[in-house]
Amino acid sequence: MKLEKLRRVMIPLNGGRGDSRLLDAIGSLSVSGASRIILVYVVEVPMALPLDAELPSQTERGERVLAHAEAKLNARLHGCDAIVLSELLQARSAGPAIVDSAHDQHADLIMLATQNRIQHGMISYGDSVDFVLKHATAEVIVIRLASEDNTER
Repeated sequence: MKLEKLRRVMIPLNGGRGDSRLLDAIGSLSVSGASRIILVYVVEVPMALPLDAELPSQTERGERVLAHAEAKLNARLHGCDAIVLSELLQARSAGPAIVDSAHDQHADLIMLATQNRIQHGMISYGDSVDFVLKHATAEVIVIRLASEDNTER
């Protein structure tokens, strides 16, 4: 796949096993021109705390995830004109934060990774993925990870 018209790609990360899959996928795409790849990590703030509460352990984890991903992606894209940026967000819920940030950054594409979850007896991809799919104005690519035991339910 060529990213000719997709100049701004947003990749939300969470520190899980899907992060590597997302970075490998974007590294496999032909990035042409001066594309921007925006790595995002959302620290979700519990409702019991103020939105601007300091959450040092979660913030530190987010910074580590972003630094690791940025280094891996820069090495993978060596020689391309792509610019890799990272953004640490703090919000009540990851889905709306991703959609708002993608809108603010004028993202053309959001790439997400998810895995099947059973919720109320039905397969779900999670609230954040559902929200992004319903509300994003950008194109969305979702990579559904294989179950860890390689069996489908």
